[in-house]
Amino acid sequence: MLKNLKNLINEFGQPDVLIDHWDNDYEGYAIWGFKETILWNHSGLYLSGIKNNEESLNVVQKIFDNWKKESNDIAAVGFVNYNFKNILYPHLSFKNNDKNYPYLFFGKPQRIRKYIIESENISLKTSINLISDILDKKKYENKI
Repeated sequence: MLKNLKNLINEFGQPDVLIDHWDNDYEGYAIWGFKETILWNHSGLYLSGIKNNEESLNVVQKIFDNWKKESNDIAAVGFVNYNFKNILYPHLSFKNNDKNYPYLFFGKPQRIRKYIIESENISLKTSINLISDILDKKKYENKI
């Protein structure tokens, strides 16, 4: 029988990753820790903190392939940053390249547990009040 997320947190602590669904008919996944990581930033491509001499999508794909061979479950979780465009299109010059965020990050999960997604009723006390509404179209046109 699947546990709910609260029970898993009590057993293993706060997860590093949650994969859930907006619909309660599906199961969620909680992930704690990573066996290996891929990090590609402005300094280079790193596998578990060790710089790889070759920076290419082929290298990343080979790592994913190896992870998948070793896993019957979720093989990798992560993200690709918008700034990855600088890797895909090196011949173009883009503005606003924030070097504080990696181009991509993926991790090979260490511990994965499925959990039951349960809905909760949360009562929120709001203190937001509408000060004024937007102008109607005619007043707006007169102002501009």
